[in-house]
Amino acid sequence: MTDAPFQFFIVEVLRTERVTPSMARVVLGGPDMARMATAGRDQRVKLFLPRPGERQPVMPDPARADWYDAWRELDPDVRGIMRTYTVRELRRDPHELVIDFALHGTESNGEGSGGSRGGGTAVNTASGPATS
Repeated sequence: MTDAPFQFFIVEVLRTERVTPSMARVVLGGPDMARMATAGRDQRVKLFLPRPGERQPVMPDPARADWYDAWRELDPDVRGIMRTYTVRELRRDPHELVIDFALHGTESNGEGSGGSRGGGTAVNTASGPATS
C-alpha cells in the first residue's frame, strides 16, 4: 500500500486547546504519524470519526485502492463519520498532527465530533502521500 496516493494512519487525540471561543486546536498522534508526509501548505486530510459510543470508527478496507467507494458501500448508519480538514502543522519531534476545528454551537463540527474531544479517542485519518 506504500504506492497508494492515500494511506490510512491510526491516530488518537493527545490534547486539545481552546484557541478562541469558536476554535479548538486538536493535537493527534500515534505510532503511524512517523509515516505521514507533508504536501506543504493547505494540505488536507480525511478524518474518520467514531460514532457516539464507539472507540474507533468503522472503516473501509485499507487494502482497496478505491477506499472512497469502499467507504460509501458501508452502511451510512454504521460507517465512520468522514470529515475533511486542513492541516495546521505536521510536527516531527514528536510526531504530531495539529488541526484547528471551528466550533459550532454546543458541538464542534456537528454530529459525531469525536475527533475534537479530549482524551484517548481513536481516530483514523487518510492522507497522502506517505513516506516510504
